[in-house]
Amino acid sequence: MDFTAFSSKEYSSVPWVNINSNAYIIQNGIKYYLKKAEGIPLSPNMHYFSNINERLSFKLFFDKSVNLNATFDLIETGYGPATTFNFYYISK
Repeated sequence: MDFTAFSSKEYSSVPWVNINSNAYIIQNGIKYYLKKAEGIPLSPNMHYFSNINERLSFKLFFDKSVNLNATFDLIETGYGPATTFNFYYISK
């Protein structure tokens, strides 16, 4: 899956990005854990944005049995509200 993270005025209090290795997709009650990440550091390492509007493109890899033609949730649990993100009802 391809993603782009970006810094902006709304998120200026968190000028960095990373992904926790325990991130997973949940689909039909089954969890598919992150297998690999490219272009984004794994927590606790961080990518610090150098300016507002900087973009970071990255890829996350999960088990190939995820059905990308059906909706799923992407869940990342971290160490506090600023270190987690959850996206629900993702569809192709």
